[in-house]
Amino acid sequence: MSDVQEGREHLNVSQWSKAYVKNGKKAAHEVIEGNMPPLIYTINHSEAKLSKKEKDQLIIGLQKTFGH
Repeated sequence: MSDVQEGREHLNVSQWSKAYVKNGKKAAHEVIEGNMPPLIYTINHSEAKLSKKEKDQLIIGLQKTFGH
């Protein structure tokens, strides 16, 4: 299974539900903790590395969408 497919199983905003809201909050936490995007992914996909500004914007967007 690809990382993208696995990620969609955990958080797919096309299929909105309470479970996805919980996972959206978890996604923000994972970015805050520095766990997303995963190192193994950014090694193979350098374009996936996020700047501090991009991480901050992603966190804000996730929190505004899913809550804190």
